[in-house]
Amino acid sequence: PKTTVKEVAKLMKERRTTAVCVMESVGAAPGAAAMPPRIAGIFTSKDIVLRVIAAGLDASRCSVVRVMTPHPDTAPPTTTVHDALKKMHRTCLLSEL
Repeated sequence: PKTTVKEVAKLMKERRTTAVCVMESVGAAPGAAAMPPRIAGIFTSKDIVLRVIAAGLDASRCSVVRVMTPHPDTAPPTTTVHDALKKMHRTCLLSEL
């Protein structure tokens, strides 16, 4: 989340991708096993254009957490493509209401 937009944009170019998951570490209780990181948000090339460039922000000083989409819907790896598409369709229908 604290990584700059410029750094993430470079990574996206290197990896030839248009979106990245922004991960955050989860604090574990004292004595408990470390928790795996969780998805804090998603950052896309569209965010770079609309939320950074169009807003006149400095990509070398703006952190991704400021312009990402927080708490995206997710599905476990066991979800079938069919079920994932159904979930996406339902979500789109609900957002139109």
